[in-house]
Amino acid sequence: MNQQFNDVSTVEILKGPQGSVYGSGAQLGIINITSKNPMFDGNYADVESDYSKLYWKNRVAAGGALYEDKIYGKFGVSNQKDYGWIKDIDGSNYNTGESYAVNGALYFSGGENSPLTVTVGGSYTKDRGHQSNVALTESEYRDERISGHGIIRNPDFTRSYLAGAMSADPGVIEYFGSQEAAYEALYNSGEISDIINPKEERNAYTAYVKLDYYRDNGDSVNSITSINSSDSCELYMMGQGSCGNNEIKTRQFTQEVRYVSELGNAGDIYDSGKAVIGVNVTNSTTDNYVLAQVDISDNEMYQALTGATVFPIGQVDLRVDDLSFAAFTDYAYNFGVGASSIFDIDMGLRYEHARSKANGNYMFGYDFDHLQNDYDMLDYKAALGYTFVTGHRAYLLASSGSKAGGFSKFPTSALDENGYEPEKTYNYEAGYHMSLDNGFDANAALFLMDVHNRQAFTVVENSYMTPLRNIGRMHSKGVELTLGYRAERVSTGVSMTYADSRNETSGYTRHPANAPKFVAAGLIDVTALKFADFTAHVGGNMRYQSKTYFGEGYTSVYENSGLIQESQGGYTVFDLYASAEIMKNLEIKAYVENVADKKYAASIDNGSNYGVRFYSMAAPRNVGVKLKYSF
Repeated sequence: MNQQFNDVSTVEILKGPQGSVYGSGAQLGIINITSKNPMFDGNYADVESDYSKLYWKNRVAAGGALYEDKIYGKFGVSNQKDYGWIKDIDGSNYNTGESYAVNGALYFSGGENSPLTVTVGGSYTKDRGHQSNVALTESEYRDERISGHGIIRNPDFTRSYLAGAMSADPGVIEYFGSQEAAYEALYNSGEISDIINPKEERNAYTAYVKLDYYRDNGDSVNSITSINSSDSCELYMMGQGSCGNNEIKTRQFTQEVRYVSELGNAGDIYDSGKAVIGVNVTNSTTDNYVLAQVDISDNEMYQALTGATVFPIGQVDLRVDDLSFAAFTDYAYNFGVGASSIFDIDMGLRYEHARSKANGNYMFGYDFDHLQNDYDMLDYKAALGYTFVTGHRAYLLASSGSKAGGFSKFPTSALDENGYEPEKTYNYEAGYHMSLDNGFDANAALFLMDVHNRQAFTVVENSYMTPLRNIGRMHSKGVELTLGYRAERVSTGVSMTYADSRNETSGYTRHPANAPKFVAAGLIDVTALKFADFTAHVGGNMRYQSKTYFGEGYTSVYENSGLIQESQGGYTVFDLYASAEIMKNLEIKAYVENVADKKYAASIDNGSNYGVRFYSMAAPRNVGVKLKYSF
């Protein structure tokens, strides 16, 4: 979660149909984050410090009235230091980092005399360090220590790749007499090292203006205009140099307007509803410049042929422009049947036209010469629910969602010139909700997802190329179950999901990446002690994930090269905590994350990419204490 959300009020997971109308990719759902608003939450201030073995987080957030009931404001600042746990070659920690964030907003209200509210806000975040793409070889993953800097730590593959690239040059072929002789001489000329070790950097800015106009009948017009800008230095290509040779600039403008109409009797669950109609325009630009090179200062043959101490192996100078226009509508209504029965319906449509343009070059010869792709996407939502007894509701829904097509902003292959088409998902679900007065809740659902033109990074054999392509059709079907119980001294819950997911298109790996069949999570919180203004809690949570596959590419590649799709067996992680609340203002919490110090990989990159298997290691055991004061 971006640190600009340092005064979060609620976090709501919107799954399936809700994500299909107001966002793309219904199969992923969206997260609705509500931050504190001093107009409604009143004056507040929070000071928090969280210190642990792996990080130190500090934040301050405050808000309140600035002038009578007409002007309100809020601000927040935060800082996080990541201490890391993977050892560098000198014994220090390698995957360290630091981030800063500041955000603020002003709210202008005319009070009872004006129906218009204006909000102006913005944020700034800065990150620096070795936080992403810390790729470890198998031995490094086992030892939790890197053996060298850069992302190439396979000398044989490096020599082979560079010899192949150099021996294709006509001048080099003429010098050695043949391409075969040139390759053999260059391959045996000595090792080539990868000396780059840049720290990744990211700077992001956000500014927005929000207008809310409320009519006497309860209807409202809402408008939000936002500008996002980021400059980053991120590693994704073999041999990238310092941040001066690696710049990614992203700019985005968004304008959305909605009209919300209250239907029936507002607040009456037996006869009320809401209708929404709106438009959204988004324009974004990504400028990506990368110069990749390796050190040849210790290789006399390469120096003699090139007259330089570095050998360029790749370059990206690409601009991608994405423009989309969307119109959407949603209609929801509750109507009673008899004394306690309620039907609820929800219907929605979303149309989007997207245009993607790419211009530039890749790898000294692959041109993206003013390429353009246009796409039209139409999505729907239809849901019917029936509350037959208070606290018991059954429902059916069908919806679709689209992920826009375009061009890869980080190309690695000439195949990226073709771009990729929108991914379309059709969702079907039947479920049941139960909420009882004794604090027991239960939710169950059967679901089916049918994905067309699925987007994925694929693998090109014997290279580091991973073009973003459409890999055909995927089906996923399964069941979800959540159980919860809340009492005066105990709160507990468990959630389980079983999903059987399969890629149905021949020529690609059978198993979708990062799609385990079974996932479960559980939590418990016990009020161990309570008197006067003091409350003590103990609790914990667990999460289990079954066997998971990584990477998706051509099945023939894996068969011909003798490689198989990478996978990782199931694992369970436990967390524990104890906390105390004093005077309802001070909270002290001690915690242990990953109690058993379970070692597992967040992802595994197949050896076809750089000639060696790479692991991204998840965090080990962490012990810490958090203090929070609110007033």
